[in-house]
Amino acid sequence: MEKVFEGGHQITAPCFDDKVLIISSMGSGEIFRIDQSDSNVTPTRLSGSPSSIQFNSEGLMHVADMSAKSILSFDGSELSTIVSEFEGKQFKGPNSLIFASDGTMYFTDSGPLGETTLFSPGGSLFSVDNEGKHLQPIILNSLAHPSGIALSADDSTLFVCETLQNRLLRGVQSPPGVWHFSVFHQFSGSLGPSCVALHPETQMIYVGMFDIAGPHSSKNSGSIMVLSSEGEYVETLLVPGVQITGLTFSSDARLFVTESSTNTVYCTQC
Repeated sequence: MEKVFEGGHQITAPCFDDKVLIISSMGSGEIFRIDQSDSNVTPTRLSGSPSSIQFNSEGLMHVADMSAKSILSFDGSELSTIVSEFEGKQFKGPNSLIFASDGTMYFTDSGPLGETTLFSPGGSLFSVDNEGKHLQPIILNSLAHPSGIALSADDSTLFVCETLQNRLLRGVQSPPGVWHFSVFHQFSGSLGPSCVALHPETQMIYVGMFDIAGPHSSKNSGSIMVLSSEGEYVETLLVPGVQITGLTFSSDARLFVTESSTNTVYCTQC
């Protein structure tokens, strides 16, 4: 793994805006823009706790903000609320978001780690239409810390990390608009999966595993589990540090990884 960047606090959720890599820093309320052509780093303060960043088809940045308990948009100068509640109840704290090609936004609502647990699985998965007007629950108040999400290339399949059940869920639509979810892969040996990304060419599924560093654990390296399209284990990629929080692929199939115990971004060619 090649080190790309080190900085921020509780970094997570790498994504690309053209050729610029963007990293969220939840602990400092910032994002960092890392230009891949010259490695220039530009910080922008958003306030709050940005846990995920994505861009819609018009290039407008959307932010899952854990502390604001909202999905926000950011036009470069001002934050605006897109959604913050369902049926009069405020979100617990959006975790990750992604856009489908038709503009539909999907996001997980987990709250901080420990709020939606194995014994109190109150996390949710929502969708919002491309106009930001219709909020629909897909899985409501029944997940144990839902976190990273990813879509297949044709948008037909949605993958969701359920961290505190230590498993990856897969949802398919039949008929369109009606989702059916099941367990795609059950993991063991760590706290659970926190992030997922699909290889842009092979569509292999890369799942970042999160664990808690401390005297209870002798591990020095974190794991990215690579799965086939059928959910079968293929290989493990090792990352320095056990708190893997985000994965994304560049257009040339380089995998970028955020690790929050060292606040370091790594990359490797896949």
